[in-house]
Amino acid sequence: MANSLLHKHIQLLNPLNAVKPLLLSVSIMALAACGGSSGGGSDTSVQTPPTNIEATPVIPVVQEPVTDTPIADEPIQEDPVVQEPAPEESVTGEPTTEEPTTEDPVAIDADEDSISDSDDECPNTATDELINSVGCSDAQLDNDLDGITNDFDRCDTTPADETVGSRGCGLISEVDFEKKAFVENDGLLVIEIENTDHPDLWQLKRGTNASGNAYLEWEGENLFRDPGTAIVNIPIIITHPGNYRFVWRNALREGDRQTESNDSWLKINADVFYGQKTIEDTATELGHIVCPKGAPSSNMCVGDEPVGSGENGWLKAYRTGGGVEPDEWNWLVWTSDFDAHAIFARFDRAGEYTISIAARSKHHAIDRITLFRSGNEDNNIELGAATGLSQPESERQ
Repeated sequence: MANSLLHKHIQLLNPLNAVKPLLLSVSIMALAACGGSSGGGSDTSVQTPPTNIEATPVIPVVQEPVTDTPIADEPIQEDPVVQEPAPEESVTGEPTTEEPTTEDPVAIDADEDSISDSDDECPNTATDELINSVGCSDAQLDNDLDGITNDFDRCDTTPADETVGSRGCGLISEVDFEKKAFVENDGLLVIEIENTDHPDLWQLKRGTNASGNAYLEWEGENLFRDPGTAIVNIPIIITHPGNYRFVWRNALREGDRQTESNDSWLKINADVFYGQKTIEDTATELGHIVCPKGAPSSNMCVGDEPVGSGENGWLKAYRTGGGVEPDEWNWLVWTSDFDAHAIFARFDRAGEYTISIAARSKHHAIDRITLFRSGNEDNNIELGAATGLSQPESERQ
């Protein structure tokens, strides 16, 4: 027994066991397991402690074993150090300074007209304008140097010393040109209103959404009950008599409601000038006719008066429907308030007539006018075909 205790004491003093507590714990547990006879039955054998005496449990301290082979430590995370890349060296061994890269000017096309800026002689070309090979549109060119750009110039070879009007022609020839009549052909008449003789307050303006890139806009006062002021007279020649429907491409250049800046006065000195219900009006009185108030006897119209103002043979021609954006053009034109009737003229014989437009609502804009055969037994033209912007302007004579 004494020998056993001495052996334990020696083991505890052994510095190796201080370093290796796990081996110490194993040794103590082995000695305790040898408490019975070791096979020879000697009196000197180690005895097991009485079971009624509680021994203080030895709680082993688990430590990483010390071995001759070192255990790799977890890598220490450090903040990355951003290093500047070393400058490239030239063939001589000297560092080289890289020039800043710039966009190839050949690839730049600021006005998006498909002509690169390096080749574009006319920067800032408006969207959707037709251009020549060097990026210029007619609105940017003045071939005869008379101060009128090609898109407005109807006389593009005017001598340099000649005084010209707003259409680029000598004053006498310009008046003659604007007074020439538009000629109907095969039941269709197309007029660009900017090419007419018009009073000054009908302002000639450019517009990328307008056919021909130009239109007229009334900039005088509202004339709701005074038809016949600031008249645009347009001479026309009808070669195929019959019924014709009248439409114009117009826009609201001011306001945010469909009933603002949406109308002008209209008169046509045809044999019959009138409004009529059509299928597209979803009319309950299909074919119903209204005649201008105060129409002259030369107008053989038979029907009711239109709802709303009017006198002396003028019809209020208004737009309804569509959006109110300034550049939103459409062909919607009617007469008779809250009771829409399409507008017609009947020409009983071939000859010259006049379309007259007078100011009514400020900032009402008109771009193009079309008369087309409609409501006849034959040779009629559909609305969609008549109003296509690919239709050329009628010739003049």
